[in-house]
Amino acid sequence: MTLKVKKLHLDAILPTCSRPGEDLAFDMEGFGFLVRDRSSMVYPRNILTCGGVIDRGYRGEIFINLILFGSTPEYHIQRGDKIAQIIPIRPETLVDVAWVTELSDSDRGDKGYGSSGR
Repeated sequence: MTLKVKKLHLDAILPTCSRPGEDLAFDMEGFGFLVRDRSSMVYPRNILTCGGVIDRGYRGEIFINLILFGSTPEYHIQRGDKIAQIIPIRPETLVDVAWVTELSDSDRGDKGYGSSGR
């Protein structure tokens, strides 16, 4: 399996396990991507990722949305910083859709937020 990466800027760095890329567009046959937090950004820097789904057909530049929370007044991202993880996922959207009047039962049913008591 090959991850195809198109550099959108000449100085972009290709992603590796030790150094994520920047200014890149991705293509991995049959896969989309999830953008997830890096523990080293969450603690001690108080930075989370937000809006982290890259659709399978998207070919534009990848932007990583970050949220700074807590009492940290600011944080400056530097070139080469490891700010997020990109996880390939296979979207299961090539399925038949059927209209039904009922769904099968489950233990949870339609219980939403807080239904586990936590």
